[in-house]
Amino acid sequence: MRIFFGLLTCLVFTSYISAQDTTASTAQLPPGSVRLKAGSPDNADARLLAAVYRTIQYPQSAWAYGITGAVFVTYTIDTSGILTVDNTRYFSPEEFAARPMRIREADIFRITAFTVGGPAYSGSATTSAKRLKRGRANLCKEVARTLRALPTFVPARRGGEIIAETQIKLFYFDME
Repeated sequence: MRIFFGLLTCLVFTSYISAQDTTASTAQLPPGSVRLKAGSPDNADARLLAAVYRTIQYPQSAWAYGITGAVFVTYTIDTSGILTVDNTRYFSPEEFAARPMRIREADIFRITAFTVGGPAYSGSATTSAKRLKRGRANLCKEVARTLRALPTFVPARRGGEIIAETQIKLFYFDME
């Protein structure tokens, strides 16, 4: 499984790098599709950040069982601006710390759940394999749901031609 994911990651990075052009504009949310706070910069990263943070929620089962970690996601924005999630993969905090990834800071989303006073939070992380598996799967499902809920994108262009673009993001779920 690690070899398959490593090969998939290399393939995605290779296609991502080869699809980039210094004159190409990257896919972005259309201006006005997401409301930004007054005074915040109106660029693609800021619009994407605002849309994701407005939509995403810490899954209840993961929160109740104290599950944290990172979800690595690759998705494609086709020539009509529709986003399709290609792959999601969960990394525990230990795996994430042991495997440094080269991802831009703008491509990392941090989702923090507050543990104070919630009725369902047990106060400690679960050790049940079934609960861990369910909570981790729910983290991946929430990331996919959030990305699918985003408005239609403006497709990328390379050499004046509209192209499909694959992007990579990392969502880090943590408890405070």
